[in-house]
Amino acid sequence: MSSFSEGQTHQFMEALRAAGWTKEQVTQLGQHPKLTDLHGLLAGTHQIALISASVLPVNRIHPFSLAGSLPSYSENQTHKLMEALQEAGWTKVQVTQLAQHGGLADLRGWVDGTHQIVLIPVPVLPIDRSHPFSPTDFIGEGWEVNLNHPECQDSLALIEFDLAKVRLEQMLKEGDSDSIVGEVRIARLMARKDLIRADAKIGQILFEDWERNGENSMLEYLRKRRGVTQMNFPGTVLLYYPSGNSYVLCLSCHGSCWKKHSSWLAISWPVDNPSLVFSK
Repeated sequence: MSSFSEGQTHQFMEALRAAGWTKEQVTQLGQHPKLTDLHGLLAGTHQIALISASVLPVNRIHPFSLAGSLPSYSENQTHKLMEALQEAGWTKVQVTQLAQHGGLADLRGWVDGTHQIVLIPVPVLPIDRSHPFSPTDFIGEGWEVNLNHPECQDSLALIEFDLAKVRLEQMLKEGDSDSIVGEVRIARLMARKDLIRADAKIGQILFEDWERNGENSMLEYLRKRRGVTQMNFPGTVLLYYPSGNSYVLCLSCHGSCWKKHSSWLAISWPVDNPSLVFSK
């Protein structure tokens, strides 16, 4: 028996049904030897591609069905698929993300053998550490690094933005609402020794890369491929000395324009303002 909830299982199977998955395809998905390959789709590092653009076999195994004539999956079939995902190391979050993925219909071709999952060429963004982050130069007068909160040393050692290790964390726990106070999130992130909290210099590098390269920037890649429209950088705590309040740098997208601002540690941060971290 899988550990996925009944509600999550239902949501996932309904997403497959809406994407036109037949009973046979659902069975094949549960038996596929490379279920872990799908993780790259969620990370935005891989995409589904036609194996051959010149020859496309016509699959007669799965008959065409009219819209509204959706398949009904058996309880046993559903359980086997969810157990297969669990055995392949899928988390509850990943299953939810897959159910919401826009490429579920195309993924049927991966099961049928007409498509494959290939690595997407991603922009490589070096992090220039020759000049330390200057809050005054990047944000404006009145800002400085809060020396009472040491910067994340692991982040300061990074010299390249590694997309494969990027994670966006809200750090919510069971019983939390859809937001927690910024100071609490920072404390929870600091307790996670498997995570590197991105420092403000990385935010500056991302923003300046967007100013130079626009649609071809790393920020636009994250927005288009992973749906990221806002993030903060918890590895550097900033002090606005006119008020004495502490903040972290934040970048957010409005329309097609990225803007820089700050998130105050003393107020609640909603889930749509995740913190950028890297896995070790």
